[in-house]
Amino acid sequence: SRDLRRWIQHLKAGGDASLFVDLKFHDIPNTVAGAVRSATRLGVDYLNIHCGGGGEMIRAAVAACADEAAKSSVKRPKLLGVTVLTSLDDPGVQEIGFPRSASAQVKHFVELAKENGLDGVVCSAQELPLVKSLAGPDFITMVPGIRPSGASSADQKRTLTPAEAVAAGAQCLVIGRPVTGAPDPVQAM
Repeated sequence: SRDLRRWIQHLKAGGDASLFVDLKFHDIPNTVAGAVRSATRLGVDYLNIHCGGGGEMIRAAVAACADEAAKSSVKRPKLLGVTVLTSLDDPGVQEIGFPRSASAQVKHFVELAKENGLDGVVCSAQELPLVKSLAGPDFITMVPGIRPSGASSADQKRTLTPAEAVAAGAQCLVIGRPVTGAPDPVQAM
């Protein structure tokens, strides 16, 4: 934990790096609250939990995040709720027990996130218009499943290109394997 904290401080030393810790906490409220406290102490800018943990878990995470930031004298990270993983399409969402389409499940989770105090959500770029209409322009959207033109979608089912996602209103893009798996990650970026 101390080494991780030093590494995060090193990355943020230049002043222009925002760090998103994509740990997707999903457990009972007490366990998620403890995990959020630990992540908050690191001084990251964004962290996430799964909306599927329910309102009680979300409220516990929100309270723990605010409380720990105050105790640790760090800026409170923006706490985001994962809606529906971008690797899931409608049949995948139904396979895990949700009777709705992916977009209807995202709608439900956005409402749950907003009602219980989250700062925003992690959602597919395909659902950005829906999220913005439900939660407003200030509700943060962290958007994974971004695939540059010509890149393989791999296991991602609900994707858009960076330009399409920005045009749809994305605030923060998550571009993983097209960069990390490239022979020259800097060039890919």
